Formats: sequence, C-alpha cells, structure tokens
Amino acid sequence: MSKSALSSIIAMKCPRCRTGNQFRTPFAKLRIYDMYENCPHCGLKYEQEPGFWWGAMYIGYALSSGALLITGVLCLAVFKLPLWQTYAVILGVFLIGFLYNARLSRSIWLHLYNDYDPAKKSDER
Repeated sequence: MSKSALSSIIAMKCPRCRTGNQFRTPFAKLRIYDMYENCPHCGLKYEQEPGFWWGAMYIGYALSSGALLITGVLCLAVFKLPLWQTYAVILGVFLIGFLYNARLSRSIWLHLYNDYDPAKKSDER
C-alpha cells in the first residue's frame, strides 16, 4: 500500500518512491535547504536543472501570504485584537512557519514535476 501524494508532500518524501527523504536534517538543525542531491532510496535527482527551485519561491510566497492574511483577518475580525497585537501575532506566525513553509514549497514543487513510480530506479547516483 503506497502513501498518498498529499502525505508524501507533507512528510517531504521523494515523489517517485515516496520512501526516501528529501532533506538531510530535521527542522531543529535550522539548515533549511539541506537537501540530498538524489533520493537515498530510488536515486531520483531532485534539482533537475539549474534554477529549478525558482518556482518553489512562488509557491512559498502564496502559502505564506495566505497564512498571514488569514491570521490577520482572524486577529482583527474574530478576536478583535488591536492593530499592534495583530502585527505581533502575524510576525510570530511568520517566524514560526518560515522553516516549514520553505521546505513545504520545495516539496510541492518537486511533486508537481515527478510522477509516482516505485518500480523505477535511477542510475544518476
């Protein structure tokens, strides 16, 4: 039984085999973009061409903008916080979510360009 694409994106696993990790280090190490060059399990080359990750920046921008906009609306409309407290909450959400957002956007971008094919092995190692 294979993992779903969504669970593979969230867990930041290889899009081809959905087993190998994309990143070498956990979030706690604060090495945000410390990725393997190839999947440790199937050998898929992650950076497929120079500048491949530019698209992930746009995904990251959309994710962070949406999250911060929702946070701001909730603070102002639902919780009726003053503006300065709303800015403080938005800043906190940004600082906490930055690491996950940076990695998640790369995972989404990588999954958009690679199909699930667990039987395929690569010789690119």
